[in-house]
Amino acid sequence: MQFSYSNFQDIDINYSHRFDCYLTLDRGKYDEQSEESQEQDRRVAATLEELKQRTTKEYHTKVEKVQVAAQTYARKVFPTYKFIQRDTIIDDWLSTVDFHKDRKTRDHSLHQTLTAYIVSEMLGQGDLTKGLVLPNGKTLLAQCAEQLLTEPEMEYLRNYIRRTDPNFVPYKGGYTESWAAEVFYEAAFIAALFHDMGYPWQYVNGLSESIKTSNYEEVNGVLLNAVAAAEKMHDGLLIYPFFGFQEGAVQNPLPDQESYALKLIEQGLRKTHGMPGAIGFMWLNSKIRYEAKKDLFREASFRLIIDWAAVGIMMHDMPRIYWGKGKDTGQPENKLLRLESKKDPLSCLTSLADILEEFERPKAGFYNVIDKTDKEHVAVKYDFICNGTNLELVGDKMRVTYQYATEKEANEMLKERKMEVKEYIGAGTGYLDLSSWGIKDGEGATVVV
Repeated sequence: MQFSYSNFQDIDINYSHRFDCYLTLDRGKYDEQSEESQEQDRRVAATLEELKQRTTKEYHTKVEKVQVAAQTYARKVFPTYKFIQRDTIIDDWLSTVDFHKDRKTRDHSLHQTLTAYIVSEMLGQGDLTKGLVLPNGKTLLAQCAEQLLTEPEMEYLRNYIRRTDPNFVPYKGGYTESWAAEVFYEAAFIAALFHDMGYPWQYVNGLSESIKTSNYEEVNGVLLNAVAAAEKMHDGLLIYPFFGFQEGAVQNPLPDQESYALKLIEQGLRKTHGMPGAIGFMWLNSKIRYEAKKDLFREASFRLIIDWAAVGIMMHDMPRIYWGKGKDTGQPENKLLRLESKKDPLSCLTSLADILEEFERPKAGFYNVIDKTDKEHVAVKYDFICNGTNLELVGDKMRVTYQYATEKEANEMLKERKMEVKEYIGAGTGYLDLSSWGIKDGEGATVVV
């Protein structure tokens, strides 16, 4: 499969939205939240107009084409996103122009939506017969839909549905493969679309830690205390990864298990943007929810979509904690966090799509220019060096190819790309275990540029 910005422009992304969030939306709470937010024009077009004043015409045009449909969809599935959308988009621009010592390309304005596009393409735009074909001959979406219905290691998800709809029984009463496919597609798409929303909160968390006298308990819904954060997660799906997706351990943890989970959560709050983003995502959604009683099945479906998407948001950024101090030795420090496609295929897909989306990610270059009146001005130029990504399965091996504009740029990025692919899908110890998809942990995965 080939992914690129030009390919993105040539297709119509399936912004599927069958499971209406307004079924569980408390209009009174929503209106109250709306009054609390700052009075300003929150239309998508108005927000992007502000971005126009900060960027080049070419970059703004690309962002506008990518964002309008995506942001409109985002506000339908995530109503309270309206209240943070402006700040999020502006922060995405700041990420593009900020200087990062280790990774100079930090665009998110294009990146998140293009990551969602990759997820959509791999899942055949929601069509069970299209998309990435696995070694067993099934499409990725068909495989994941079947897992949601029957995989023993995913019984925790089916039990999660039963918390809202006790009558849920897979393959009976209308709970079919098409339902599972729609749920999985929408949850994965939402996770990809919001996977980097935690960057502003990571900055605040880092600032709070630097100022040792600070004693903030909550910033924008992100609890800085690991115990409080764990308690906030405990009624949802976010807590499961820290107990190896073992339902028994979540409900009745041993002291050592609970202590280890708190340690991982504390690191996630300090060192990642995925966990603050996921908690913020859940917090903003929960502020306007209520318990609907009219259609338990549809409510359970939407709750699963939102809560599972939050797990994908959190886990896409966990490799640094998974590897910890063991990155140099090739032995991960926190093996419990390894994502397995038989337990959480959604987080596996979100994480994989994130590293595939390197194309069209500009970095800002600033330089001085002299105008006709001999006055000096600072100008900005947005350049990107990756043009596209190719993903193919050769037998039970996954091969990733990044396409760069010049040989010089390819040579400069070769080491970094190979290292990242190995970190995620390297044989045996890679962050993603894709063996239930017939892929031997990415064994033999290569990067060709």
